[in-house]
Amino acid sequence: MIKFAQSAHQFVLDVKIGADLGESWASAVNFAWKIWGWRA
Repeated sequence: MIKFAQSAHQFVLDVKIGADLGESWASAVNFAWKIWGWRA
């Protein structure tokens, strides 16, 4: 469960990175999902 929480936290950080790059929220989430899926 802790590992999942850490992964979820990382996912949120990745979304924030995408958003900071000027992506729309949908693009930022998609961007994070690809990175997160690759890491997981």
